[in-house]
Amino acid sequence: ELNYKNEKISIFTGIDGIYNTYLVNTKLYTNFASDSGNTQLGNETGYRALEAGPTYKAGADWHVDRSDIIGFRIDGNQGIYNETGHGNNHVSQQNNLGFDHLLFTEIGHNKWNTWNYNLNAEHRFDTLGTLLDFSADHTSSLENDRSFYSNYFYDADQNEVLSPNIYQNTNDANTQIWSSKLDLTLPIDSASVLESGIKASLTTMLNDYLFEREDNSTSSFYTDTTLSNNYSYTEQNLAAYFSYSRTFTHFSLKAGVRGEKTFVKGTNSANAFQLTKNYFSLFPNVSFEYSGAAHHVFQLNLNRRIDRPSYWDLTPFIVYRDQYSYFSGNPFLQPDFSNTIEFTDIFKEMLTSSVSYSHIDHFMLDYTEQNDTTKILLETGKNINYENSISGLLFLKYDPADWYELEFDADGSYVSYKGEIKGVPFHTNGLTYRMNLTNTFMLPGKTKLEVSGFYRGPNLFGILRIDPLWSASFAFQRSFCKEKLSCSIGLADVFNTFRFHTHSQFDNQNWNFYQSSDPRRITFSINYNFGKLTIEERENSSNDDEKSRLSH
Repeated sequence: ELNYKNEKISIFTGIDGIYNTYLVNTKLYTNFASDSGNTQLGNETGYRALEAGPTYKAGADWHVDRSDIIGFRIDGNQGIYNETGHGNNHVSQQNNLGFDHLLFTEIGHNKWNTWNYNLNAEHRFDTLGTLLDFSADHTSSLENDRSFYSNYFYDADQNEVLSPNIYQNTNDANTQIWSSKLDLTLPIDSASVLESGIKASLTTMLNDYLFEREDNSTSSFYTDTTLSNNYSYTEQNLAAYFSYSRTFTHFSLKAGVRGEKTFVKGTNSANAFQLTKNYFSLFPNVSFEYSGAAHHVFQLNLNRRIDRPSYWDLTPFIVYRDQYSYFSGNPFLQPDFSNTIEFTDIFKEMLTSSVSYSHIDHFMLDYTEQNDTTKILLETGKNINYENSISGLLFLKYDPADWYELEFDADGSYVSYKGEIKGVPFHTNGLTYRMNLTNTFMLPGKTKLEVSGFYRGPNLFGILRIDPLWSASFAFQRSFCKEKLSCSIGLADVFNTFRFHTHSQFDNQNWNFYQSSDPRRITFSINYNFGKLTIEERENSSNDDEKSRLSH
């Protein structure tokens, strides 16, 4: 980062980047039942991936006078993700597919170029805190995704018994987001404040998806018109909010409401599909805080919120693992709405504990469908009736000695899901929990040793069950040159235990998925602070929610 500041102007710039390689091994065992017997497909695949690219930021604030600030900011994110996978899909037990095993290759190239342009202004009317804040953003995200797949079919003696199935797809995605907001903060007196604001956003997403198959007789590719299409999506949101807060001697309260009007339109050229929706929703929120008890601060929060699907989850395209398992988006996916009540106790700013209850209507669930005839396992998303959860959270930060710091956090939930998949109802429930522990030791010579551990217990997500996993890591950090220079080296996942196992047994579904990667890595970093100048960058974005729904 490189920053500059004087009485009138603050300038901040920065550049960062990543260059990561990944090795991932997956196993998917799917059991299909039929009148003639059971068939199992055993998919074992190894992937090698590279992710690389820079991120940029540059901006400035002009302090026109004591009352006015005008600023701008530009953020950029460019990158590539290349992946190559080779696998074997073996048929066992009852086999009526005409081959013993399938050898397949997947080669994917993904690149993106995302820029965000922000213009903002701030006006202070008085010294009491009356403030008018304006922000406008434009985000442009261009993405090109190309994949090639080959499937070759062999018998047990390695003889090719079926014609190969080779196909490729290309998707060019163009997403544009325009947004602006205006916020007013109006103190009534020294103890109460009114806040209000308006926001408007418009998102357009254009996808040109081309799916091609190879003609085995000519080795040339032709367009599969049943899968190729141009999908466009437009979403407009208009919102306004109002809130009132008041502080008493040991008590404070805040109450408000936000209203949103949403217009949605989606079209698909492949089958003349058109989807239009518009809806209005209110989101009230109330919070209380009491600080009159010795060493304790009590908080009570009640709120209603909306969570919208990512733009990629709305696209009706197919992403293959091999020809017997793939993912597809769902353009009919709708937002879900949560109602939450939470009680929190903060003890001496050292121990925080909370309990909460949440009910989410139209919960967005990732799930699978299994076709016993075609032997295909589909991964997609849909809205189910609801998710209910009763949760607890604990956070402890404690320094028992000058040379030792301890941080511990844990949370657990009892969750319940209700819905249906392909007309078959389900109602599942279970306990989920996780915990983190970080120990920091101050060693001689301005050296720190950090030892951390993570554990997540059995997890439930709709009809999916996820087994426990854990990992441990450590790192050394040392400061030099009057603490201007700091170096660190660490080892993540010391025991190589961060491995996933997900499985499902619902209706006709019976499958197990395993994934192991290469999280055990040595990390090394060097930081040098050339000066003591720090610039606090103002929070002035108007489209954080919309940007979070992008693929990158």
